[in-house]
Amino acid sequence: MALFNCPECLSKISDQSLYCINCGLPIGNGAKNLLIRARIYLEDEEYLRAEKLIEKALDREPRNAKAYLLKLLTSLEVRGEKEMVHRVQKPLTDFKDYNRAVKFAGDQDLETLQKYNREVLERFENEQKEKTYQKAQKLKGKALGEEDYLEAAQSFEGISEYKDSLELSQTCRGAAEELKKEEIYQEALEKMKLGKKKDKEEASSLYIKAGELFKSLGRYKEADALQKECEKMGEKIGEDYLGALLKKRKRKKLLKKALLFSAGMLVSAIIILGLLTNFTYSREVYTRLLLGQEEYLWQEMMEQIKNWFAYASGKL
Repeated sequence: MALFNCPECLSKISDQSLYCINCGLPIGNGAKNLLIRARIYLEDEEYLRAEKLIEKALDREPRNAKAYLLKLLTSLEVRGEKEMVHRVQKPLTDFKDYNRAVKFAGDQDLETLQKYNREVLERFENEQKEKTYQKAQKLKGKALGEEDYLEAAQSFEGISEYKDSLELSQTCRGAAEELKKEEIYQEALEKMKLGKKKDKEEASSLYIKAGELFKSLGRYKEADALQKECEKMGEKIGEDYLGALLKKRKRKKLLKKALLFSAGMLVSAIIILGLLTNFTYSREVYTRLLLGQEEYLWQEMMEQIKNWFAYASGKL
C-alpha cells in the first residue's frame, strides 16, 4: 500500500481507498481516477507505479487519449508535458503512444497535443539556430580577412530572424568591405611608389592604374586627393614621354634621310670616279649600285677607290 496526496484537498490517503476520507473525492477504480493517481506518481518520479495505473485505466478505456499521453510521459520518464517538450530528442510524431493519443483525442485535446509537437519542433529549430549562431560568432571573432568576415555574414544571414543575427551580418559585411578597401588602398599606394622608380612609359601606366584604384574607393581615407595626384603625375609623365618619343622619332627620320643622302652621294662619287678612270660596269653591277644593295655597293665602292688611287699615282 502506498500513500499519495488527494488531488482535491492534498490530504494523505491510501492508493487502495475508494474515496478521500477528508473531502470525500472518489478515488475508486474508474479510468479517470486511475489516471489522476498515475499523474501524481509521475510528479513524484515514481514511473513504474504510474505505468501500472495507466495500464489499468487502458484496460477499462482502451481509447482514452489522456491515458496514452500519460503513458508517453512515463516512457520518457518526465514529470509532465512541459518537461517533455523541453527534453524529448525527436518529434512527438515518432512515438507510438503520441499517435494513439492523437487518434482518440477530441477536438480540444487534439489541438493541445498538436501544440506540444509544434513546441518540440520549434525547440529543435531554435537549438539548430543557436548552434549556427555560436559558430558564426566564432568565425567573426577569429576573422582575419575579407573571406572570413563574409563567411560569418552568410551564417548570420541564414538565421537573420534569430536574436541579433541580422545586425551582426551587416557588421561582418561592413568589416569585409573595410578590409577590401584597405587592400585596394595599399595596392594603389604601392603602384604610386613603383611609379617613382620606373621609366616614363611604365611610370605613366602605373600612375594611371593607381588613380583608377583610388577612384574606386570614393572617400576612403585620402583616396580622393591621391587620385587627383596620380592623374596629374600620369598626365605630366605621359606628356613628357610623348614629347621625348616624338623627338626620338624625328631624330630617326632625319638620320634615315641623312643616310640615304650619303648613300646617294657615295654612289654618285663612285660613278664619277669610274668615269674619270675609264672603268666600266656591267649593266647588272651598275643597276645594283643604283639600287644601293649593300653587298655590291661596299665592294664596288672600295674597288673603285683603289683603282682611282692607283690610276692617280701613275699619273703623278
